[in-house]
Amino acid sequence: MFKEAVFWIAGDFNFPDIAWQHNTIHGHKYRRKINELYLNMEHDTGLSQIIDFPTRG
Repeated sequence: MFKEAVFWIAGDFNFPDIAWQHNTIHGHKYRRKINELYLNMEHDTGLSQIIDFPTRG
C-alpha cells in the first residue's frame, strides 16, 4: 500500500555482541540464538542499523 514510505524505529536494543558494520556476531554477553533472531528479523523486515558505534563510554 505505501511501498515508498519511510519510517524510523528508535530505541536502545542493547545487542553488544553484534558488530553492526558487518551484521555479524562477536562476543557472548547474550546467547547466540538471541542475536541470530534479531539479525534475521532485521534482515527479513528490511530494517537497518543506523548508529554502528557506542554512544556512551
